Amino acid sequence: RSEKITIGHPITNTQIYILDRYLQPVPIGVPGEIYIGGSGLARSYLNRSQLTSEKFIPNPFDDSKSKRLYKTGDLARYLSDGNIEFLGRIDNQVKIRGFRVELEEIEAVLNTHPQIQQAVVIAREDIPGNKYLVAYVVSEQKNQLQVENSLQLLQLEQWQELYDDIYSKPVEIEQPNYNTVGWKSSYTGKPIPQEQMRQWVDSTVEQILKCQPKHVLEIGCGTGMLLFQIAPDCLSYRATDISTGALDYVKQQIEQLKDRYSHVTLSHKLANDFTDIEQGRFDTIILNSVVQYFPSIDYLVEVLRGAVNTLAQEGSIFIGDVRSLPLLETFHTATQFYRAWDSLTVDKFRQQVKNAVEREEELAVDPAFFLALKQHLPQIKQVQIQLKPGNYRNELTKFRYDVIIDVGQQVYSKVTPQWLDYDKDDLNLSAIAQLLVDEKPSAVGIKHIPNARLQAEVALVQKLDRSDGKETIGQLRNALQLEKQIGVEPDNFWSLSDRLPYQVYITWSGTGDKSCYDLIFIHNESGFDSRRIIPNLEIPSEVKPWNTYANNPLKQESNRHLVSQLPSFLQQKLPSYMVPNVFVTLDTLPLTPNGKVDRKALPEPDGVSRVYEYVAPRTQTEEIIANIFASVLNIQNVGIHDNFFELGGHSLLATQLISRLRAALDIEIPLGVVFESSTVTQLEQALIQLRTQGQQQLNLPPIQPRITTQSEQLPLSWAQERLWFLSQLEGESATYNMPGAVRITGNLNIDALQQALSEIVRRHEVLRTSFQTEYGTPRQIIHPEATIKIYPVDLQSSKETEREALLIHLAQQEAITPFNLEVAPLIRCSLLQLDVREYVLLLTIHHIVADGWSIGILIQELSTLYQTFIQGKSISYTDPTLTPLPELSIQYADFAVWQRQYLSGEVLETQLNYWKQQLDGVPHLLQLPTDRPRPTMQTY
Repeated sequence: RSEKITIGHPITNTQIYILDRYLQPVPIGVPGEIYIGGSGLARSYLNRSQLTSEKFIPNPFDDSKSKRLYKTGDLARYLSDGNIEFLGRIDNQVKIRGFRVELEEIEAVLNTHPQIQQAVVIAREDIPGNKYLVAYVVSEQKNQLQVENSLQLLQLEQWQELYDDIYSKPVEIEQPNYNTVGWKSSYTGKPIPQEQMRQWVDSTVEQILKCQPKHVLEIGCGTGMLLFQIAPDCLSYRATDISTGALDYVKQQIEQLKDRYSHVTLSHKLANDFTDIEQGRFDTIILNSVVQYFPSIDYLVEVLRGAVNTLAQEGSIFIGDVRSLPLLETFHTATQFYRAWDSLTVDKFRQQVKNAVEREEELAVDPAFFLALKQHLPQIKQVQIQLKPGNYRNELTKFRYDVIIDVGQQVYSKVTPQWLDYDKDDLNLSAIAQLLVDEKPSAVGIKHIPNARLQAEVALVQKLDRSDGKETIGQLRNALQLEKQIGVEPDNFWSLSDRLPYQVYITWSGTGDKSCYDLIFIHNESGFDSRRIIPNLEIPSEVKPWNTYANNPLKQESNRHLVSQLPSFLQQKLPSYMVPNVFVTLDTLPLTPNGKVDRKALPEPDGVSRVYEYVAPRTQTEEIIANIFASVLNIQNVGIHDNFFELGGHSLLATQLISRLRAALDIEIPLGVVFESSTVTQLEQALIQLRTQGQQQLNLPPIQPRITTQSEQLPLSWAQERLWFLSQLEGESATYNMPGAVRITGNLNIDALQQALSEIVRRHEVLRTSFQTEYGTPRQIIHPEATIKIYPVDLQSSKETEREALLIHLAQQEAITPFNLEVAPLIRCSLLQLDVREYVLLLTIHHIVADGWSIGILIQELSTLYQTFIQGKSISYTDPTLTPLPELSIQYADFAVWQRQYLSGEVLETQLNYWKQQLDGVPHLLQLPTDRPRPTMQTY
């Protein structure tokens, strides 16, 4: 956030008034226009009578009516210490639906939001006569990082939900141990051809077997395509995955072939969970095609640190199918180009590519990261980065790579190869083969070989760079057909090494050229191992911040959460006509050469270049679908031909779309339908077909409040029972703790905060619930009372430079302290005081009584109740005027009873999410609908 600009107090014999539009003084802290009066005021503008009469107005506070005030056009407010804070100019007025709106007044309010660093509001008129307000905001980095950290678990849960859905669907598979379900082309959306997937599996297995694995840990085994190939050659094999659907599938296959796979153990785990994995047992750890689903580069560092510490004294980590960060923009350029219409202009296309890169939901990593990791983890002795083998061209071979990390192994003596340059030495495949046959070098390296896999993409990028932006994609396609393709397939060199007595190592060019690669041929009788040769890849002497080595998959979701908060935030402070219709998040605001915001350079408001002309919904169903599209994607004016994925949707948001459509239209929609019918009109037709085929509408009784008795035996919900079972299996553990931190600035009334927390525990039965076993069956025990105490910790005596480190340490300790599920409440809090007016509230809740969305409800209620108690008010639920929050109509235990009574088997799987919608809008604290955007902890 930019620093406040204070302009002090009025000088002697000068009066300064801050007035509203009715020339009435505004309260302290409220923005208004500055008016100046007093002895120092000028008489007029020289020879400009009209401007004088507009700016020099009669002083309404002077009884004689002879004195004047000068109308400055400056927006400001009085601070509590008497100083005046300058907020900008107010003469930037626009007229919206008959109302005159001061844009800078909206900007001033937006800039008070704790997650906004800078904001600009403009009026747009993309369609003549349809003028609307657009707010462009830049997130405050520190608070954005806090939000992103809180979103990590949510994103992992969404990936789990997505793949549970994919793997749980019955499919016809010729070879059960070769299940490629879910592997689809980013170009076409169709399954990747089986022959290409077979090559992908075989080449990956071959690379792993070179590590000579005997005791394997595979993190993210999926449907077991690698497991079933590698495990028979191993002594032990442990496989983990986040998806229970995937593990169930693998388990079914193993049970049919127990003699071959009796040494295989399966576990449902997050990738960073090494709690019960024996250190030093495994000589090989596999993470194949899972890194892209990690929420951040920090999470990857955490996983690799755990993997390195888990390996035997000498072992290897194979990290396969890593998406390349340097090629991320090229990837989106290629996929968008494949789908773009011929009539689209290059300027519009460039914006589509930029939006696609910013919306990227998967993690892409710079190969240099793994070299930098060697400096961070000294156990790493060698890092090998190589292109993916395969004589086919698709996104797997073009834009991904493999990494092998050797830990604690003896490094062979490095060979110094004779280096040649592909272009300068006028080489080709035949010349290189002849060189190996005739001269038989012990080691020869060749630099800057043009990669045939990427030549079409490189030509496309070059054409786009040279374009003036006015030509169409169709014209660009015609021009590209005349381009001569050069380059050598990397697979040709692997095939060459199979025919000749040479090993070959192929990696990206050390110069960073994305379109070229380097290689080294090593003679089999040279005594050297190609896995110990790292050509042209220098270990960086200085490790950069981790976030420079990867994109940020959580950024888009973080921005989405911020945007979802802003309308209600502004509605509390501004009239409805001043609330922008559209909010756009930017990394930075465009500036003019003199450093001011360049409003003309602000991008289109929805961030999407529409391919089709806008056509409004024609039927009620189309209108419902279009509104849900707009709600999920946080955009305006969705037409019937607009494509969900081209508007910014992705696979995780598709699961939210399905749940909202299910709630609105009472029909179960398979995930694949959204991918196959991704426009409003296509989806409506697909829904008609589903109903014709006999999809049953949901028809279950509503959730009713239970009749409470002193001896009631309350069951656990299915979700609670899973967590209770894991607790019994693991013992007391912090695995399912949900920690959070709220930074509080200002004069805090701790007693009022204590009252607010106690009232929240009273309101929500689930926070007064413990879980005990009666005759082997778990039961919910709802206690009439449960005490939650705030434990203050004073850090003011610590040095300022040490406070942040101490704060992080205490927060981590709080987060890893386990709960006893038999003792209520399963929520606790600590209050760390950093300064006289600065605190951090640490809240930790067990997942058995809350989920990610519940945290947002808790913070909202805490804020409301705190404001009530700080004013000394009491609460009475019998008097509506004394009730800041409505009494709850149902509690979570009511849902658990209803679920056990009416949902079981297939009904549970297909209808549970829909009926959880009944809890939508009812403040409670567990397992709210997963399709809703979940608020996260905010900083006040």
